Amino acid sequence: MVHTRNIGGLKKMTDLINWDYRKNKGIVWCYPIDKKDKGFMVRQGQEIAIWLQKGRLLDVIMDGFSYEFKSNEKENSELIYVKSGEVRLQWGIPMRNGIVTADQIMIGCHGVLTLKITSPQDFIFNLVSSETCVFIEDLEKEMFIQGEKKRDEIIKQSVQKDNLKIQDAKRLEEPYLFTQQDMKKWVLPVLKQVLREKFAGTKLEDIQAFDAKQLEQELRILMNKEIGKWGLELISFTIIGWNIPSR
Repeated sequence: MVHTRNIGGLKKMTDLINWDYRKNKGIVWCYPIDKKDKGFMVRQGQEIAIWLQKGRLLDVIMDGFSYEFKSNEKENSELIYVKSGEVRLQWGIPMRNGIVTADQIMIGCHGVLTLKITSPQDFIFNLVSSETCVFIEDLEKEMFIQGEKKRDEIIKQSVQKDNLKIQDAKRLEEPYLFTQQDMKKWVLPVLKQVLREKFAGTKLEDIQAFDAKQLEQELRILMNKEIGKWGLELISFTIIGWNIPSR
């Protein structure tokens, strides 16, 4: 580990690598360190920075400070900034591809959940890296088939398909982002599986009779068993409504 420290020599924010939230809107922002970079800063209470060199972990910076690079610290290095606050997501499971009750009725539901990244290292190395690689591999495969000249068109199509903003698709380039939309795409299948297992042996009338708070607490416990290994914690989980077929 590198022993990072506060410095006073760099006075301007423009002298330091820092996450511009207005430009790069996401949960994770990765920046490859250039030989021209002088140092970096981490904002107190807003973000955590992971410093890698040649893919190896050098340091995890959890407190606000600024740091000046030494000459041998820049080569093959990158900074990965992670939001330290809570992430609120709206979720929904459509009835047509939803949950089958014990009495063979297909139902859907929707609500709101709040996640927090509790282990930035696990989140980055286990989830973000795999999701980013899949995204890049899919695009590179299309460019191999259609040709490099169609690069911009292929990226645009992928953005539209995944309902992303153009700037959020820059994971193909450096620096890249991991967005709330990425988080939602990953967490929904996990949530759907948990709900299916929970209600597999339960009739519709019994589901409707559940105490809402107790149900949400039980589902939160089940979800945390699944997502804890990814460095995530489900802080709150609310079912706003059920989609039930008319009889």
